[in-house]
Amino acid sequence: DPLEWYERTAPTYRQYREHLDGFDHNIFTRLLPRDMADCDILDIGAGDGRTYEYFKHRPCKSYTAFDLSPAMLAQFKASNVIKIEWDMNERRPLLDSSYDVLLSFFTLEYVTDLQDFFAEAYRVMRQDGIFVFSYFHQRREFIFGHADTQYKIEQSVHSYDHIREALEYNFFTIEELPIRDGMKVVGYVYGCRQ
Repeated sequence: DPLEWYERTAPTYRQYREHLDGFDHNIFTRLLPRDMADCDILDIGAGDGRTYEYFKHRPCKSYTAFDLSPAMLAQFKASNVIKIEWDMNERRPLLDSSYDVLLSFFTLEYVTDLQDFFAEAYRVMRQDGIFVFSYFHQRREFIFGHADTQYKIEQSVHSYDHIREALEYNFFTIEELPIRDGMKVVGYVYGCRQ
């Protein structure tokens, strides 16, 4: 259960930031608008605010953080952020065309219905907006704890083709930036527009 896993790991989750940041090396920033002062940003699966660190010194109109785990959102220390507890596999409590930039990193693994998830992203994104997210195939399960108290998080596995098909089904145009481990492509950062 992802909620239970994140509730248990929230107090120590920050220790994984360097590891998580090492995957995409912030290449997602290449896809973002240069000037974001008039942008409303939605961070889907915001966790403890890891992605927000990039934006905290860049002006934006608003920053909304969605996450399944109240404990993770409690670790998100920014006071100028709207925080909403929400399960990505349920309907989103947002108005149509309400965000210019949608971000989602290390979250697609918990989405069971890609077409529905992308349809909702399309619905809440403004006409000239962009949806930036990443996905990579993990080489091993992420197990937390020690010997007799270990637990792991259940994840949905998607193929890159399935992701592309679900995006195209929802009328997105797609730009893909490869995430590499040496010469091998291990994932992608996607930039999607209407």
